Amino acid sequence: AVAEAAKRERAKQRKEQRWRKAGYTSLSLPDPTSLAGAASASGGSAVAAAASSPDEAADDSDATDGEEAPLRFAVGDAMRGGGGGGERIVLVFADASGRWPGKGFFRSVSALSGKPQAAYEAAHENGDLSLGDAHLVECGSGLAVCLLVVLKRDKRAPHGTPPDLCAASLDAALARLAPVAARRGASLHSPRLPSGGGGGAWYSVERLLRKHAAVQTTVYYFKR
Repeated sequence: AVAEAAKRERAKQRKEQRWRKAGYTSLSLPDPTSLAGAASASGGSAVAAAASSPDEAADDSDATDGEEAPLRFAVGDAMRGGGGGGERIVLVFADASGRWPGKGFFRSVSALSGKPQAAYEAAHENGDLSLGDAHLVECGSGLAVCLLVVLKRDKRAPHGTPPDLCAASLDAALARLAPVAARRGASLHSPRLPSGGGGGAWYSVERLLRKHAAVQTTVYYFKR
């Protein structure tokens, strides 16, 4: 186990050295479980997560305990949704291919800021896109986009087949984002996935959003 840990650390150092030479800075949020482990090993303690707001609890909540946050639902574009005057973090569900689609919600994101696409492509070029990652991209004016690498493509599927949602990867990605959003007091804004592109597992998305989000979270149905 010690030898394996040392091997991983050397690989990490080599990767960071390559990034420095390339002038690349990772926007991937850290894994809170690894941070907690490091704090425990050094005698520190993890900071408790912010409690969720109890107002406007969703009538259709599938919460299994009182800690899960309610969701709000709206019709419109998640990139242009209101945030109650505070910082807004928009969720983008992506795969690790490095190919930024030119249609759908991706086009809406690019229409407001080119930074998310640039960050996504740079992460791919530098080997920094893995399932379960959450890359937080600051877009200015109180807006940030979080690239959740949670879609998985089947290479054996016919061309044009949409990727599938990996619930375990979404669980990991939201665990990375949740404490950051809570510390900032930001609101989260998510498009509802369509019937394709992992939409068949949307129930899992809602369940995991309720599990992790301790801040106001709005899901947007696209107005056709």
